[in-house]
Amino acid sequence: MLKRKHFFPLILILLVAGGFLLRFWNVGQLPSGLNRDEAALAYNALLLKETGKDEWGKTWPLALESFGDYKLPGYPWLLIGVYALIGYNDTAVRLPSVLAGTLLITAAYFFARKVLHINQIFSLLAAFFVAIEPVFFFYSRMAFEANAALLFFVIALILLFQKKENVLRDFVALFCLTLAIFTYNTPLLLLPFVLIALVYWRGWSKWRVWLFSAVGICIILLIGLTSLLVLSKQKSGITIFSDESIWKQSVDYYNHFSGIEQKILGNRVVFYGQIIVLHYVQTLSPSFLVQRGGTHPWHQLPGFAHFSWTIYVLGIMGIAVVLWQIFFTKKRKKEFVVLAFFLLISPLPAAITVDAPHATRSLFFFFLFILFAIKGMELFTQKHRWFCILFPVIIFCVCVEGLNYFVHYFQQYPEESRQILKSSYEPIIQELEKDSAVKKVAVVDDGGYQYILTAWYLKMSPNVFFGTVDKHLPDRIGFRYGYKIGKYRFVVSPNDRFSNEDTLLFWDAQKKTWIDQHFSPGIRPPLQ
Repeated sequence: MLKRKHFFPLILILLVAGGFLLRFWNVGQLPSGLNRDEAALAYNALLLKETGKDEWGKTWPLALESFGDYKLPGYPWLLIGVYALIGYNDTAVRLPSVLAGTLLITAAYFFARKVLHINQIFSLLAAFFVAIEPVFFFYSRMAFEANAALLFFVIALILLFQKKENVLRDFVALFCLTLAIFTYNTPLLLLPFVLIALVYWRGWSKWRVWLFSAVGICIILLIGLTSLLVLSKQKSGITIFSDESIWKQSVDYYNHFSGIEQKILGNRVVFYGQIIVLHYVQTLSPSFLVQRGGTHPWHQLPGFAHFSWTIYVLGIMGIAVVLWQIFFTKKRKKEFVVLAFFLLISPLPAAITVDAPHATRSLFFFFLFILFAIKGMELFTQKHRWFCILFPVIIFCVCVEGLNYFVHYFQQYPEESRQILKSSYEPIIQELEKDSAVKKVAVVDDGGYQYILTAWYLKMSPNVFFGTVDKHLPDRIGFRYGYKIGKYRFVVSPNDRFSNEDTLLFWDAQKKTWIDQHFSPGIRPPLQ
């Protein structure tokens, strides 16, 4: 007979196992094909494993330039280990994210239990919500560096924010923070706020219990800022403070006022503050969280967003409950203050960028929102006579919404992702590579990223890649697009094909597949 003390661990194990199966099932084929960022991570990891160099020939760089967006090395480092186990394939590329998303289920339980001191039932509920809510499921089935970084970051917070301090635990937390900042840039931006929260948590005057961790965080922050300076410069180009169109709007805004109003209301602090507040509001809106999501098609399922309606309502209620307890009651528990503080700063990395609201930069906010949903559910079911009725009703609603999402994902998304990612590229490029009659190929690539997908799907040897790769000059935001590798040249239009290129490869939007068209040498007829 199952003992009571074993019941909750068993439920957690079942949740983790179920979450893993959902994330891992057919992950190499769904989404159908890698996107350009996944391919860049995949092929750079291949080059690092075989040569110790990235695609630019730099030896073990701390920022992989890729096509100019400067990816952090954490995820490729993880891939090197995975490649050693299961080889070069799409499943391997996504496996670190699958595992990170699975372990995040456990992390949600321990964050609720150890940091927020929520009872076991509601801590398990936090794990359950992370296991099935769309955003955590969706991000775990693609090679998102942010997903792995979120796990490292959350583990660090669990270790740092406990009742009793422990030097060994703090050391492991600092190690996890280091992994996080070298995997994705958001944790680096949040580190100063973690330091503030930690000092408050352990007591401003009790400097001996937070000095080691505080110094460690400062060192990590310094290392991150100095090591990733190039990355920081590139990423600054996507912020609202460096965007030309927004800068022009700030000038018009300033000129709209006159006299003393111009200095008080027309300054840039007020102007940019309004934009950041707007982005905050948009991040919390049902449009972004429940109905449509962001503008990027890779960040959510078509027709869906990031949370179910049930979780959204509970989350908003939980935020209201926590804020009420902090400001209007004597129950000002420090865990609620820290939780509210983290919620306040978590959208910042996304709020200061041009394309906000942005899901990838808001993953920590999504994680916190789940915890607030737990507080909202506690409000609903805190009285015993309501517990037996409302608890199963809420679980039922979440499960029904989750089932609807998963049915769409596994039945309709295969075809949708095929169109979004133009995913029939792998078999046709491999066929052209094997065809000895095909000498030179022009690939229609209006995005500029097809070169890295070609290198990955051909598993192109480092010698061939380094010996033939050619790239365009940087564009206005510093991106450098692939121009040529091997026998493949990448062009904007079919009319850009040279007469000595005997094959043209292009995406047919009507047939929704890649088409190869062959020509006699020296003949260059228009594309039909």
